[in-house]
Amino acid sequence: MNDPYYSKWRDPYIFFLDEGFDCDDAFKALTAEGYAVHRHQQHFCDPSTGKRIESIEDPDVMHCANKLRCVIVTTDAAMIDRHRSTFDKCSHLGVIATAHNSVEDIEEWISPLIAVIGYLGKNSSKKKLRPWAIFFNRQGKITARRGIAAFAKAGGAA
Repeated sequence: MNDPYYSKWRDPYIFFLDEGFDCDDAFKALTAEGYAVHRHQQHFCDPSTGKRIESIEDPDVMHCANKLRCVIVTTDAAMIDRHRSTFDKCSHLGVIATAHNSVEDIEEWISPLIAVIGYLGKNSSKKKLRPWAIFFNRQGKITARRGIAAFAKAGGAA
């Protein structure tokens, strides 16, 4: 296939660290586990200063990750609810979010994130219709799941 962004469901996940998770510790931990990772600062960078651009709108991040066929890793648990129409249109998007937005120390979320990613790999979530979203807690347990099919069946609640 000629599409450079084409990926099969059996291909490994590619992760996109959103602004809240885009730190050296998270990047190093995920790459040490063998995962392919895109960083927020790679795609939203001020060319004149070389620094990442802060406060990028969620739909812009979602469209970028969708184009790259990535799974967004974010601390913004409300991203899906706030931008449901954008989420529904992103047919190649997955989102893994912390269960709540009050993340003070990102390092305490890295090990649970890796546990959740390991669970996803073992349970073939790649075969699920995208877009989908999974929310996890500090213990590495999935607390909620959402997807386009769940929204359609439940009228917005998943």
